[in-house]
Amino acid sequence: MAFDLNHLNNTSSGQADAPKQWSYQSAVDLISVIDNSAYFDTVTRFFNLGDLLYIKDSADVVSEWTVTSAHGVIPVTIAAYVYSGTIGTSDIADGAVTAAKLAAAVAGAGLVGAAGSALSVQVDNSTINIPVDTLQIKDLGVTQAKLVVSIPRTVTVAVSAAEFNGMYAGPKLLVAAGGANTLHIVHDVVYEVNYVAAQFASGGVVAVQYDLTANGAGTAASATVSAATFNGYAADSAVGALGALASAASTTVVNKGLYLSNQTGAFTTGDSTLNVHVTYSTVTTTV
Repeated sequence: MAFDLNHLNNTSSGQADAPKQWSYQSAVDLISVIDNSAYFDTVTRFFNLGDLLYIKDSADVVSEWTVTSAHGVIPVTIAAYVYSGTIGTSDIADGAVTAAKLAAAVAGAGLVGAAGSALSVQVDNSTINIPVDTLQIKDLGVTQAKLVVSIPRTVTVAVSAAEFNGMYAGPKLLVAAGGANTLHIVHDVVYEVNYVAAQFASGGVVAVQYDLTANGAGTAASATVSAATFNGYAADSAVGALGALASAASTTVVNKGLYLSNQTGAFTTGDSTLNVHVTYSTVTTTV
C-alpha cells in the first residue's frame, strides 16, 4: 500500500458539523489495494460518520465510499466505472442492460455482429437499434418464414404415385390458403419426377389451380404440362411451367389454396413419385 496524504483533499464547504466530502487519487494503487481496512489508518482521525469519499485509482476507476463509523472508513459497494474506454459486463448492475443480454438478443435474431442497417432489439420497455449489414448475418440466419409474404418463396411438396394418379378426382394441396384478402401468385412450378419402374398412362394436362375443384376445373394458377410429357418419362426427369392467371372472378382465387390436378381423366399405372417445387408470393387484396 502507498497511501499519499498529498492526494487527499477536503472538497466540502459549509457548517463544520455537516458530513464532509473528500477526494483521493492514487497514482500507484488500484481499487483492489485501496479497498483495505488499513489503507487510511494514518488519517482516519480526519473522518466523521457520514463523510463521503470520492476515490480514483491508478487505472482511472472511480468509486464512492462512505464513512460508516466514527474515525473509520468502510467502503460500501464499489460501483466502479471508467472515464475512458469500454464498460465491462461486471461494471453493469444486476438487472441492467448487459453485453450478454444484447448478444443473446442479436443471436436470437440470426445476427452475429453489428454494422450497416438497423436491427431493433427490445430491452425492458425500450427499443435499441443495432446497425447490421449482410456481413453480420449468420449462415441460415434469414429464412423464408422470416420474410414478408409478398417476397417470392419456394415450397417443395412430395407427391406420391397414388396422389398423382388420384389428383383428377382429389386435387393435391401444395400451398394452403393465406387468409382473408390474400392472393397467392404463382411465378413458376417445376415437376421433378423420381422414376421407379412403371410409366404413367392416360391422364390429361397437368396444372396448378386455385382451390380443390375436381377434374382440373379450378381457376388455373400455372400453365399446363401435357399428359404425354409425364407418360413419356421412363427415367428421373423434370419439367417446368410458368405461373398463369386468366381472367377470373375474385371469389375463385382470393383466400384459396394452390392445388395440383389434371383434366380429362385420371393417370394410371405409374408408380413414380414427384417433388413439386412451387415459387409463389402472397399479396393483399381489397376484396
